[in-house]
Amino acid sequence: MVLLLLVAGNETTTNLIATGTHLLLEHPEALAELRADPGLVPNFIEEVLRYDGPATMLFRRTTTEVEVAGTQIAAGEVVVLLLSAANRDPAQFPAPDRFDIHRDTRGHLGFGQGIHFCVGAPLSRLEGRIAFTQLSRRLPAFARVDARPAWNDHSSLRGLRSLPLRFARRAA
Repeated sequence: MVLLLLVAGNETTTNLIATGTHLLLEHPEALAELRADPGLVPNFIEEVLRYDGPATMLFRRTTTEVEVAGTQIAAGEVVVLLLSAANRDPAQFPAPDRFDIHRDTRGHLGFGQGIHFCVGAPLSRLEGRIAFTQLSRRLPAFARVDARPAWNDHSSLRGLRSLPLRFARRAA
């Protein structure tokens, strides 16, 4: 349980904030909108979770035989649920490869679903809301030091290894 809480309460939040910052650099119009209206932060966070969330896949074992899209899966089989792919499903999210902080993100699987919903989701959302509200209100203009971000090499958790930033000097 401690390990679960460590991952759920730390890894997801760290990756949410880092990836969100990266996406603000990729989409400066979104940062301008957050600076103009910090009330957009909660929807921004949900779009980050949908567009490039920290959890990319989950492994589960079937408890009964089930048919999925015409394929029979026997009881006891391990299945891989691709959360990132589901979050880019055009049947659920029109123009899914477009980052849009005004999108209706209901139904995204950034923190899983049902009984497997991430126990750390409320904490991660709260910490993300605080971080991005303060970032949009208080930080001066910033840019990436390196042209390309360095991503962690992990198959089921997506996050940046580093994101060196350079901040503009504030006027005296």
